[in-house]
Amino acid sequence: MTGLFKRYIAAKFWGPFAFGMGIFSALAFLADIFNNMSKLSKSSAPAAVMAKYFLYSVPFWSLMIVPVAALLAALFVLSELVSKGEWMAAVSSGYKPRQVVAPVLFCCALVALCHFALTETVSPSLRTASERIFERDISGNDNYRRGRKKDIMVRVADDTFLSAREFDAESGAMSGVSISVQRGGLVSRQAQAQTAVWDDFQEQWILRDGVNRVIAPSGEVTEEQFSKFPSDIDIEPALLNVEKIWPEDVTLPELSRRIAVLRRIGSPSAREEVFYNSKIAAPFFNFVLCLVAVPFAVKVRRGGKMLHFAAAITLAFFFWWMNSISQSAGEAGMMAPAVAAWLPVAVFGSAGIFLAKRAGL
Repeated sequence: MTGLFKRYIAAKFWGPFAFGMGIFSALAFLADIFNNMSKLSKSSAPAAVMAKYFLYSVPFWSLMIVPVAALLAALFVLSELVSKGEWMAAVSSGYKPRQVVAPVLFCCALVALCHFALTETVSPSLRTASERIFERDISGNDNYRRGRKKDIMVRVADDTFLSAREFDAESGAMSGVSISVQRGGLVSRQAQAQTAVWDDFQEQWILRDGVNRVIAPSGEVTEEQFSKFPSDIDIEPALLNVEKIWPEDVTLPELSRRIAVLRRIGSPSAREEVFYNSKIAAPFFNFVLCLVAVPFAVKVRRGGKMLHFAAAITLAFFFWWMNSISQSAGEAGMMAPAVAAWLPVAVFGSAGIFLAKRAGL
């Protein structure tokens, strides 16, 4: 296939893709507004704050519907090639059907890679910022995700426990701190301090104004006062404050660190492991949906854009439905996290390959 013909087919992809992005993004954004209409209408937040919230929300909702927009574009391009006779003309000229389809799948793969890059860089920070603005400035929930807790006790290693009278994850500070190390069920070392602060440079908690005790097996206690004492705890505040997360709010490196911490302190990590694997599998979502759409567009020669619009929504709905069930099963421990994340991709990918072969592609 000549480069000119490849570029001709690929160029047809971006118009329907932009159309799908615009339509689906607007629908998703309006649904979010209507869902929060009660709080938005009652809020006394200035217009600038409202505008900032909407501005920060747009990328998240736009990225959410990228797979549907890519699927719609693939359906539109291939159905147009078939309906205008260009498909038949290309095949009659000696091109194989898979060669005609290849530029469309290439565009889907390019969209998938860009989508993955944006969800790992831009989207999480803007999503977190928009939620913070909505909860704190619009809804008036001043304590939203500030991570302020009282009387906490956390297992930070197999034999090490941390307790604090007050803990502030946002500022990275604690007060009334006690760190105990156990050996054979008995406390062998204990450090108590008035305060503790997180040191970003050293990546550890620094205790201030306290005492360090070493307890011998015989029960003899040795004490040493300190004004500043570096602890062995290297768990950053955001991870020490273990709260429920969502995959769109975090990146792969953040999930990896969180999983490592959860494993180290003996807490369940299945949910985070499912999210981690799902993020890796995410670039393939766009591609396998387009792969399933190809034989449908080629075989259904009659039918307007509304039919393909409905087909795109239906295919995407079934994929997300299956993905949701699979992830829930993984979080519940009914299947391995990797299996739960990749099962929908494997099923739809296999279906796409099977249907493509049946269609002679």
